[in-house]
Amino acid sequence: MNKLTNYLVSSLLHEDKQKYKEIIALFPGGFKIPQLAHFHIADEVSKRTEITKLKILIGHKERDGITKEQSLAIWNIYKNHLNNKVEPEISSQTSPVKEVLDIVKNNPQNFYILVFGRNEDADRFKNVEQYDNVKIINFKDFEIGVSGTKARLEIVNGNYEGLQRYLPTELTDEEREKIWNILTNKINELEQHELKYWATYADIYDALKKDPEKRYEFLKTKLQGERLKALEYFYNEYFKEGQPVLNENLDNKEHLLLIKKLVDQCCSELEISKPNIIIVGGKYTEQNKSFGGYVPSENKIYLVVKGRNLADAMRSLCHEMYHGYQNHKGELTPTSGEDGSTHENQANSYAGSTMRKFGRENPQIFKIKL
Repeated sequence: MNKLTNYLVSSLLHEDKQKYKEIIALFPGGFKIPQLAHFHIADEVSKRTEITKLKILIGHKERDGITKEQSLAIWNIYKNHLNNKVEPEISSQTSPVKEVLDIVKNNPQNFYILVFGRNEDADRFKNVEQYDNVKIINFKDFEIGVSGTKARLEIVNGNYEGLQRYLPTELTDEEREKIWNILTNKINELEQHELKYWATYADIYDALKKDPEKRYEFLKTKLQGERLKALEYFYNEYFKEGQPVLNENLDNKEHLLLIKKLVDQCCSELEISKPNIIIVGGKYTEQNKSFGGYVPSENKIYLVVKGRNLADAMRSLCHEMYHGYQNHKGELTPTSGEDGSTHENQANSYAGSTMRKFGRENPQIFKIKL
């Protein structure tokens, strides 16, 4: 990797050090899965004394069933062997491209090194070049052997040994086993982790509902250990811009987890941000002759669940999520909600196909009455 290091240093900031508060490297990507090449790029970049931190921004889109949460879990294992400047996180935007633009634009006091290694990434980040406080470094010319498709194929084929060639040599046998378990026991392990927080620390979620931003900042200074981890989990997963992503009118936490799981899946597939979802009572149906609705101006969904089968309520949620996608694309019109309209038919089709797949993976939803 000496060649890579030399390439990084060749034109790096000899006169900009004094001008900027921090020099921060940004490494955006899908990382499904993070592999040997990604590890070495992070290692080499973070070792540079000029750089104060390296933010790894993980994209939301699933690849062959590998999720952003699994990617983050693997990066956190890699951190055991990386400089403490390395900070992996799931992108706050559906696509890390948008987050990179926002970071560079909104922080002119810092200088950014944008690194990536795939040929097709170059055009996606063209708009970043308009800013003076960023340098783009593309590692596409280095023989670093990234092949996410081949790595995922080893997982699909159950080939533990085959996967090892894509992982850093620095990992211990225990860490390799842990990564394999993350990738092959993906649903159960993550759900149990979430259920643990709900079962033990639901009081933290209740506290956040009162004033999310203020409560989060206060509790962050008071909590430690697992309770602090639970605070980060609840805040990041269930609150957005100070508002509950799912409000308090759904008491059963396991049902809430299933709905959140569906919302995450739809947001990933449609590449949209999470809407604010409000669980409402039967009066909404009486007034609107509907079990749900989408408000484009507020990116808000109203959903009636009481007395319904969970699968049926979820189908309504998928329908409204697709309207969110149509709104994101600028397609909605005042007549979009009329029976038989193209936009209604598209939403119905998406809801039906999504629920068939989700129901096969989560058959319990057909037996749950809300």
